[in-house]
Amino acid sequence: PTAPSLEEEEIIVIPTATYEAAVVAYHEEAEPEIYFGGYDGEGDSLEELNNVMAKYEVPAGLLAKLLQVKEFQLMEIIVDDSGSMNCRTDALDPITGSIMSRWWEAKWRISQMIELLAYVPAPPIKIYFLNRRDIISIEKNSGELPSDYIKRAESILLGAFGRNPGGTTPALEAIEASLSRNG
Repeated sequence: PTAPSLEEEEIIVIPTATYEAAVVAYHEEAEPEIYFGGYDGEGDSLEELNNVMAKYEVPAGLLAKLLQVKEFQLMEIIVDDSGSMNCRTDALDPITGSIMSRWWEAKWRISQMIELLAYVPAPPIKIYFLNRRDIISIEKNSGELPSDYIKRAESILLGAFGRNPGGTTPALEAIEASLSRNG
């Protein structure tokens, strides 16, 4: 008997009217030098964005919503860095297949979000922690390719999440501080 073949599943995105409208908006509103083959004339960022959206099974209709992030001055993320974040989660590390801690799952989810944001005009991202005083800032550089932004952001995140979580969970204080910063 032969072993069953392991074929890759192909994800096909069927364009809808909403998707087509989002593509038109992308052409009109996104950084034109990114869409027209990137800064060095290589590649097609819209196709790369489609690939990332398929990878994470993001519905094509959400592209229009994703393009709206450019309307914000800042994206703020508050991460729980209390001791409970050392607990295991049910999420598997996409590279090793091992079970992640809640801490590393939080980092992984932020990485996924940055991978999507790399292809659209997006505001700076500020990451605050419940217990730490350090603030992580991630912002696209002018003319930076999406792939370079993703690599740079990942390096920043690995540095920030390399320090293990510990302490209490002062969520109310963190939310109040966020509201006063952005109120």
